[in-house]
Amino acid sequence: MKKAIFTILLSTITCFAFSQWNWSNPKPTGYVLFDVDFINETTGYVIGEKGTLLKTIDAGESWEFIPTGTFADFQFLCFTSETVGYASTIDALMLKTTDGGFSWQMLETDTLERIYDIFFLNEYTGFIAADHGNLLRTTDGGITWDRAFINLYMEITSIYFVNDFVGFATSRLGRYYQTIDGGDTWDSHTDPTMMDLNDVYFVDASHGFIAGDDGFFMRTVNGGISWTSMNCYSEVREMKFIDETTGFAIASEFLGTGHLVKTTNAGSSWFPVGMDDIESYAFVDDNTVIGTGGMGRLLKSTNAGVTSSNYTSSVTYADFVDIHFPSTATGYAIGYMGEIVKTDDAGENWQLLPQGPFQRLNGVWFTSDTEGFVSGDSSLYTTADGGMTWNKLLIVFPGWMTEIFFVNADIGYLIGEGDGLIYKTTDGGTSWNLLYQDDLHWPRSIFFVNPDTGYVALETSILKTTNGGIDWTETVLSNTEYVLLLSIFFPTDEVGYAGGFGGKVYKTADGGITWSEQVFSETSYHTIISIWFIDQYKGFLGCDGSGFFQTADGGNSWTKLEYMTGFHDAIWFTNSSTGYLAGSYGKIMKTSNAGAVPATALEKPGSAYTLYPNPAMYEITLSANHNINSMHPAQVMLFNSSGALISSHEIVNPKIRLDISKLSPGIYYLRIKTASQIETKKLVKM
Repeated sequence: MKKAIFTILLSTITCFAFSQWNWSNPKPTGYVLFDVDFINETTGYVIGEKGTLLKTIDAGESWEFIPTGTFADFQFLCFTSETVGYASTIDALMLKTTDGGFSWQMLETDTLERIYDIFFLNEYTGFIAADHGNLLRTTDGGITWDRAFINLYMEITSIYFVNDFVGFATSRLGRYYQTIDGGDTWDSHTDPTMMDLNDVYFVDASHGFIAGDDGFFMRTVNGGISWTSMNCYSEVREMKFIDETTGFAIASEFLGTGHLVKTTNAGSSWFPVGMDDIESYAFVDDNTVIGTGGMGRLLKSTNAGVTSSNYTSSVTYADFVDIHFPSTATGYAIGYMGEIVKTDDAGENWQLLPQGPFQRLNGVWFTSDTEGFVSGDSSLYTTADGGMTWNKLLIVFPGWMTEIFFVNADIGYLIGEGDGLIYKTTDGGTSWNLLYQDDLHWPRSIFFVNPDTGYVALETSILKTTNGGIDWTETVLSNTEYVLLLSIFFPTDEVGYAGGFGGKVYKTADGGITWSEQVFSETSYHTIISIWFIDQYKGFLGCDGSGFFQTADGGNSWTKLEYMTGFHDAIWFTNSSTGYLAGSYGKIMKTSNAGAVPATALEKPGSAYTLYPNPAMYEITLSANHNINSMHPAQVMLFNSSGALISSHEIVNPKIRLDISKLSPGIYYLRIKTASQIETKKLVKM
C-alpha cells in the first residue's frame, strides 16, 4: 500500500451572523436530515442538506440550530467528543470541527471519489469508504491519509471496526474485506450469492452481521471465520445491534422506503416498528432512538421504536402556491389542495385554519388582517373573520380562477385560465365585472402599479391598461418559442419584469412599451414561478427544483442561492427588509435583511492561491500569493463533481487564466499541486 502525505490546506469555514432566508415552517428546519450521532445519553448532533447542523443536550427533547457557515450537503457524521467531529458531504468533501460544529475545516484527502461511509475509532484514527475501491485511513485527525485500493472497480459501501486492529468493509457483488492490523492490509472474501452488500456491523469481536440487496443477510459468531447466510425478505441497511440477537435497521424495500425494522432472532426475520420515512437513526440507550429524514423530520421513540413522536414543528407539509401579508405581523399562505395557514406574529408561528368548502386553491389576497379572498377552480371565497369561516360568492366563474390583486380595499382584479378572463371589483369584492376575455390566450399573472395602470402576463405577450381595465393593449414578446409567462412584477411605474417556462426573464424600463430578454443562461434549466423586486435593482426569482436567484443590479446579473431547495411558488415582502417565501412540502422561509447572503470564507488566511471570480461564467483567474519557482512549476487540475479530470495545466507565471465558458453549470474543483503541498478550491460555474 502506497502512503501519501498531505497537509490541511483548506480553510476553516467561519460562521456568520446574517439571517439570510431562515425556516419559518417547518422548524427547526425543512432540509433533509441525513445522519445523526450521539456521543452520550444526552448530547447528539444531526446533519443534513445545505450545511444544516442541529444539536441536542437533552436526548432529543429540544434542538439548537448551529450555523456552520457552509452550504455543503452533509451526508455522514461521526463525533468523537462533544467538540470534535467529522462529516462528509455529498460532493466528496471531508470536514472536521473542533468546536462542536460552529466552524469546520475541509480536510485534504487527495480523493474526489464519492464517499459511502466514515468510521472513527477516536479523535485521531478514522477511515473513509469511497468509490472505486478507495479506503482511506488517518491516524492524526485528518492531517495525513493512507490509501488502500481494495478493489479498483467496486465502491466500498460500509466500514466497521471492532477494535483498533480488527475491521470489516463491504462492497458490491458479494465482496467483503477484513483487516487484523488496523487497516495496513485487507483480506478479500466473496459470498457465492454475489449480492451487493450494503452494511456491516459487529456487536463484539465475535458476533457480526452483513446485509445486502434483495433481503440478503449473513451473520458470524466467530469473528468472521465463517458466516451463515439467510434471507430476511426485506432489504435492510444501516444496522445497529443492541446484543447478539436484537437489532434494528432501515428497510429500503419493506413497506416502502426508510422504515425502521427490528429483529429479535439475529436477523432471521424482521418486522416494522413505529418509525417511518427516515434516512438515519441512532440509539441514545437501549430504548431511546432518534430518527431523521426528509422535510426536517426529527423522530424520537422511548420504547425502542414501537411508537415515536415527531419533534419537527410543522403546521402542514402541503405544497404552498401563494402567500400574502396584509400587515407586517399577519399573513396567510394557501396550499394547492385547500390548506390555509395563518400567522399573527410575523411568521414565528403558524396555525392551520379550518378546512373550508374548497378543494383546490390558486390565489390569496387580504384587504385587511381579517378580510380576504381565496380563489379556487371556478369559485371565489371570502372571509371576514381571519379565515375561520368562508363564504362562496354566488357568481360562477368559468375556468380556473388563479390570481387575485387588490390595489386598495375596494378595487381589485381577478384572472382566470380556460377562457382567458379578467374580472374587476369596485365594491371590495361583493360584485365582479368581466373586463376581458380571450379563449386562445390565458392570463397567468397580474400586477397593478396603481388603480388605473396594470399588466397581465399572457402566454407569450403582456397586456397593459391605463384606465382601470376598460381598454387593453398587447405587446408580443420576442424569442418566446419555449416561453409561457407565469409571473410579472413592477417595482416602479416604469420598470417591470416577467418570466415563466424556459427560464427566460424579460424586462421593461419604459412602462411596458418595450420588453427585452435578459441574458441569463442559468435559468434555462428552471421554470420561473414567482418574481418580487424590493426596488428597481434588488429582486428575486423563485423557480422550480432548487432554483432561487437574486439580483442587486436590476437583473443584469443574478446569483443563485445554493442553500435553497424545492419549488419556490410565491414571494411577499412586508417592507424593504422583511420577506417571505412559500413553496413545496410546507416550506415557508423568512428573511429579515432582504435576503442578504454573506460570502462564505472558503479561502484560508494566507492561502497560497486566490481564485476569482467565483462563481464565474466565462473565465477564472488563479493568482499565486507567493513567488513562482520556474524550476518547479505548480500543476493545476480541474475536476468535475464526480471526480473526473477535465483538464490539467502548469503554473509558471503568478497568474493563470482558464476558459470555462464551455463547461456546464455546476460544481467543479481546482487542485493545485506543488512539490511541497496540495491545495483544493471549489469553483461554481454559472
